[in-house]
Amino acid sequence: MNTPPLHDRLNRLVSFAHPRNQPPLTNREIADKASTLLDAPVDEDLIVALRDGSVTVLTDDLREVLGQIFGLTDLGYLKTPRCVAENNQILLMHDRLALISEARDLGVQHIATRDVDQDPNLVRKLRAALGAMVTGSSPKT
Repeated sequence: MNTPPLHDRLNRLVSFAHPRNQPPLTNREIADKASTLLDAPVDEDLIVALRDGSVTVLTDDLREVLGQIFGLTDLGYLKTPRCVAENNQILLMHDRLALISEARDLGVQHIATRDVDQDPNLVRKLRAALGAMVTGSSPKT
């Protein structure tokens, strides 16, 4: 599978990194937090451009700061993969973030994802099961 573009990954982080009862950070809030952490101005237009895909490259400093803002410990998620293994890790993280966001939005209190490293298809199966909870249909496995 192809690596999701940077803007899709960044938008996935934005949707992931907020409590269920609060909205995601706005572009202005992201820029303000990044400016504070970098101790240098980060223009809101840059955040907008990163999120809409018109800017496709992150500096190392901004990558690190965005990781801090969104609680991302594996900054490889925001890098361009150099090999198949790195691409697979990005895909797994992308799916894992979607799973956790979907579970949060459904009110799931706890979900353990540590076994997905052994079976990456487990994330897709869990997402299908969550989707079935919403629609009332049986999940496809």
